[in-house]
Amino acid sequence: MIDINGRRIIIYGVGYPGECYYYSLCEQNKCATVKGVVDTYASGLFHGFTIGNDITEIFEKGDLIVVSTLKKTYSEIKKTLKMKELTEFEDFIWYGFLGKKLITINSNCYGHSIVSHLEYLPAFNDIYAVIPTPLIHENPDKEIPIEQLKATDVFIYQPVKTDNAFDYRLSDEYLLSNLRDDCITICIPNLVFRLPFLWPTFSERIYLNNRHILYKDSLADEAYEKTKGETQRIAAISKYIDDYEFDYGSLSLMFDKSVEELRTAEQKWDIKLIDQFDMTNKKEFPDLMWDLDHPQIPIMKHICFETAKLLGIENSVILPDSCYSRKMLTKLPIYRQIRDYFGIKNYEEVFSDLFTGKTCGLEGYLRDYVFYRYGEYYSN
Repeated sequence: MIDINGRRIIIYGVGYPGECYYYSLCEQNKCATVKGVVDTYASGLFHGFTIGNDITEIFEKGDLIVVSTLKKTYSEIKKTLKMKELTEFEDFIWYGFLGKKLITINSNCYGHSIVSHLEYLPAFNDIYAVIPTPLIHENPDKEIPIEQLKATDVFIYQPVKTDNAFDYRLSDEYLLSNLRDDCITICIPNLVFRLPFLWPTFSERIYLNNRHILYKDSLADEAYEKTKGETQRIAAISKYIDDYEFDYGSLSLMFDKSVEELRTAEQKWDIKLIDQFDMTNKKEFPDLMWDLDHPQIPIMKHICFETAKLLGIENSVILPDSCYSRKMLTKLPIYRQIRDYFGIKNYEEVFSDLFTGKTCGLEGYLRDYVFYRYGEYYSN
């Protein structure tokens, strides 16, 4: 929680948020701490203060610029202030952070669902504020500023190894060592590539216009090569896949290894999943994972609800399921042989056509795959 006692305040923004912040200072008998007022576009007077347009003309070291704008607008002003070599949480801060316990979340896209869930809870917003932080894989600077870490009261994170694919500065070792001693930490689950035995031929991701995700499939690629010249190309690819003989011994070993690694990983998590969702039962997995990376709604809800509990917040608001899923996801097929081997029943081979948005079967999924993988479209 940021302490502003004894600081000279410069109010940045004279719109409705600026008015609210000024009156809150008046209620606290702290109006005398206001040194000046700045706004990018407005001019004239604001409660007796002449509105300036250039923060550098009024700011001195030791002053605190309180940006009183909408959160989205703050993100843009923040960039401008940083270009002027001003430091967030030392020289400036968003007014919505004041008086709140500040939360930093370092995670993959699970973080979106957690933030959506928490910010819907009135009791959460009374106590906490989430500092906007890029997802691990979308962080352009490959770090979280030290000043933000030092200002953080609660750090929610997914485990990131020291030798990760992004940067050492996003690893647990680095981030946890730069938090305050009194900072609370919550380690949340990460199921990325934890259940490969359901999709043994799938590997790296293919991003489509930043909206959908496909995964390279060595079996579909092999089928594509083997069926060149077929008049019914997609049907031929589907048949090739359906006739393929998997190495079931390797599948069994892959399952055992996945469960062992999952149990080891869970030891670090403050939110447990394995027993809660019977995650050693092969038949249950299709209902738990959307693809190689993303849990389905029941698991994501559990993670969000348990996070709120660890923060001491009652989950009194029921959110729509859309808050716990990503629109960009494309369901991965679990091929028939895999389902038969693991005894998976009641699996619906239903997918969403990326062209029309309508539901389709496996051939519709393969048609999309061939188009986005090879740039070729087949109507059948």
